[in-house]
Amino acid sequence: MTFRRLLFIIFVLISFTLTSCRERGTQPLAKNGILDLRDWDFKEKGVIRLNGEWNFYWKNFIDPAADFSSESSGKNLISVPSFWNGFNDGKGKVGGKGYACYHLRILLPPNPPRMAFTAKDIHSAFNLYANGELLISTGTVGTDQDSSITSFSPSFIGYTPKSEIVDIVVHVSNFDFLHGGMWIPIHFGETNQLRVREESDIIIDFLILGFILTMGFYHMMRFITVKFEWMSFHFGMICISVGLLTFILDDLHAYRLFPNSSFPLLFRIGLWSFTTALSAFFSFTRSLYKDLINRHVFNFVILVSAFFSLIILVSPLRLIAWALMVYQLITFTAFGYMCFIYIRAVRLKLFGSRILIVGFAILFIASVNDMLYMNHFIETGYIFKWSFIFVLILQTYLITRMVLEDYQKMAIQNRDLTETRLGVIIGLAKLAEYRDGETGAHLDRIRDYCFILAEELILLPRFKDYIDAKYVDDLCYSSILHDIGKVGVSDSILLKPGRLTEEEFSQIKKHTTIGGDSIKNVEKGLSDRTFLSLGKEIAYYHHEKWDGSGYPEGKKGKEIPLSARIVALADVYDALTSKRPYKEAFSHEKARKIIIEGRGIHFDPDIVDAFLSREKDFKILRMRLIDEPAD
Repeated sequence: MTFRRLLFIIFVLISFTLTSCRERGTQPLAKNGILDLRDWDFKEKGVIRLNGEWNFYWKNFIDPAADFSSESSGKNLISVPSFWNGFNDGKGKVGGKGYACYHLRILLPPNPPRMAFTAKDIHSAFNLYANGELLISTGTVGTDQDSSITSFSPSFIGYTPKSEIVDIVVHVSNFDFLHGGMWIPIHFGETNQLRVREESDIIIDFLILGFILTMGFYHMMRFITVKFEWMSFHFGMICISVGLLTFILDDLHAYRLFPNSSFPLLFRIGLWSFTTALSAFFSFTRSLYKDLINRHVFNFVILVSAFFSLIILVSPLRLIAWALMVYQLITFTAFGYMCFIYIRAVRLKLFGSRILIVGFAILFIASVNDMLYMNHFIETGYIFKWSFIFVLILQTYLITRMVLEDYQKMAIQNRDLTETRLGVIIGLAKLAEYRDGETGAHLDRIRDYCFILAEELILLPRFKDYIDAKYVDDLCYSSILHDIGKVGVSDSILLKPGRLTEEEFSQIKKHTTIGGDSIKNVEKGLSDRTFLSLGKEIAYYHHEKWDGSGYPEGKKGKEIPLSARIVALADVYDALTSKRPYKEAFSHEKARKIIIEGRGIHFDPDIVDAFLSREKDFKILRMRLIDEPAD
């Protein structure tokens, strides 16, 4: 991937966030504690966020049923969404811990329809009232550490306005986290419209979560099945960590599905997935580019991640908040180091580095965006999970490339192995043929004759389930081993130019058992069935005859293996049409006549019929691979 393409992808992501920001800016904002929606058409323009200036009462829970028409004491204005940290209440800047009351007056058009509110996450316990009616309660609002109980619970509640003026009051308390306040917008709109929006968001979130976790478990299974491929294990851990992180802390669906579960437990699991994600990212990078990462830096990051994971599991929530602030700084530092590693990998042109640096850049931008959004520097929304989906696609593409390259390498290795195997076989087989006085292309012809016959036999219904492409390949390889047992026959018999005596012929018959036994001994050292299985059959039985008058065992008919029956005809035809020290080469017509006469006596009738169907190919092959004169 070129640098220009990288810039283009980053530009698209930035444009997306800026577009989101512009869209958010088109809605009306509250001013001086009043949000005027009298001209807002909910049917056409949709749901609205209750953002802007709210009335703010620090350390004062105003009665939700109070008359807000008159000025209330202690009132200030605060921007929503935001943390209340740093707000000046007239006595100085406040910290994250404390409690407060928010108030917003909404002006609606005449005869407002049934409306609804959704509130996702207000740090860290709150009650939401509309015209004095309690609509949403999450956790327990209190005025101190003992009376306040923290909880997250995304809420959807319908509400029918009784007038065109709705006073929203929110009581908030926070004694567990560094930041407090209404830092995520409350959404307001027509009930059906808001419900459809809410359900659509849930469906999309669960589809994303399902995809992320599925990819995580896929990489875990790949780790188990592909010889413990650690890259897949670490990337699987990244997916699972990010999935849990979004499920619990980003989308908060864990609290929706398990409303009665322990809030501290779920919260700790979510934060633990955050600390685990860093070590998984770092380990994934090291599994790819081990030589580029300093061993001491890697060990430090893993130890720090383990240390903070332990803190999250055993420490009080208020201590966890401080630990997380430190850990975020460590995380950004570690990501900066990984960025340096990926840049080096690109400069060294290492495998997958261009793809990985694109994914890393997108995740980094998304992380910065989410951090800025969470701290209310920008109003774009969370985009990390969407960017992670893109990274998953890139990673899938990378793994596909790796698999294809591995497959290509294996194909080349198999081809080389096949060629080497065939070369060794031919070498061994020709060693036996040279001792027999053969100096021509006998073995090549035998191999090709067998191929022609098998190719014809496979068309017959009775052979189609027995002869397949592998059988044909194995037959061609193993057919050239038919006379390898001749290496065990004395030269005085093997090279004798005249007619053999009965004793000498009995000795030369032994080449079948010598060859078969030799291949059988080699086959014992192999775990799977190979072409040598056919080679053994051929070496033993290629001199058997259909009527049982052959040797070494006098087998008859279909007792003789098909491979040996095929080679028997090919070997006889080649012997008849080739010149020997004791005879001249016969013509094709004479050899054809002899083979026909041997139908049902010497040869399998089906194989003779196959020969006759393809005799033209036999003639062409015989002329193409004719023996060259000996020197």
